[in-house]
Amino acid sequence: MIKNKQYLLLKITFFIRYFGDALFYSFLQVFLTYKSLSEGQIGLVASIIPITGLICNPFWNHLAKDVNVNRKILKIITILEGIFIFIFVPFNSIELLCVIVCLISIVGGPFYSLIDGFASTYANKNNKNYPSIRIMGSIAYIFGTSLGGIFIEHLSYQITIIFAGIIFIFTSLLISLIKPINLENKNHEIAKRDYKAIFKNKNFITYLIIYIFTVVISIQGDNYMSLYLTVKCELNPSAYGFVAAGYILVEVVEMLIFAKYFKNIDERKLIVLAGLVYTLRSVLLSFDLPLELSIAAVMLRGVAWGMALTVHVKYLLKIVGQENTTAAIFIISIIQSILTFVCSNVLGNLIEYQGYNIAYLSIAIICGSTTIYAFLHYFIFKDKTPKSQLSS
Repeated sequence: MIKNKQYLLLKITFFIRYFGDALFYSFLQVFLTYKSLSEGQIGLVASIIPITGLICNPFWNHLAKDVNVNRKILKIITILEGIFIFIFVPFNSIELLCVIVCLISIVGGPFYSLIDGFASTYANKNNKNYPSIRIMGSIAYIFGTSLGGIFIEHLSYQITIIFAGIIFIFTSLLISLIKPINLENKNHEIAKRDYKAIFKNKNFITYLIIYIFTVVISIQGDNYMSLYLTVKCELNPSAYGFVAAGYILVEVVEMLIFAKYFKNIDERKLIVLAGLVYTLRSVLLSFDLPLELSIAAVMLRGVAWGMALTVHVKYLLKIVGQENTTAAIFIISIIQSILTFVCSNVLGNLIEYQGYNIAYLSIAIICGSTTIYAFLHYFIFKDKTPKSQLSS
């Protein structure tokens, strides 16, 4: 009974935290437009988040000795994140907003990696299903993006931000109710991560290039989707919230379908297919389409991201091995942070001075070129991945 209560509490914690996240981070660029920032300035503020994570994550990784230490850190940082979100409300100066967003990023950056580590360890030790815990976050995002737009439109963006901050602080109370994990049987030897082997792994280097220049580059376009819909397409915040909830719902449903019916699919096929969908999405957004077609193009984000999430960790496990998967993810996250920092500034200025059409066309060219490379490498020239690694 106690285990079931803890399992339910973890699910509730994920739901509440992700709900607050959706209220704040999904609408961050919309909030910044209310503060009269230009697209270039918004790009500058947004670029602080990945670069701060890149600098600070090694510090948090050093503090996180085990999952129970993680739990203590989580209780503190989510309170601080909520407080800094409160401070975000009254200021309009670009300099002060950069400082506040930097503070939010310092304490918010490690939250999900720490809570994922705690939840996955709990699930493993108690014979529970970790995906059933994590999916509560995606479900919360559907509700959060839907309601966030309504709150902004009918209450105010300030009240929406304050509500998000309260939820972040409330998350700390929920984490306090979760009991520490019994970490017995520590005598097993932990496999050492081999970074040299990862960088010598041609399959990893190929996948790194494909992932960075399809998924990560496309995510940069996603980061400006709220502005595209509210500024270019002139949707009100509540309408944008429902569109965002729609593509997240598509993502969740697709992941459930793949998990149930396509467990043994060749991951390389999904890698190429996701690239094609991302490219198509960006091509469509580079045209001045009617509103209905623009929204349909935006929905393709859920289709592509659902495939990318399905394949990412699973494929890394096969090409680098279980002992090096975490290290491989860490390498990708570092490169992703650097690229996001650069692209946030470049894309923001490109939108400000050249418009959304040129910005999304540029993304489509990069993403499309990499997708062609992936198709040729995997299916025409054939990669060197052993067949045994491609079967589940």
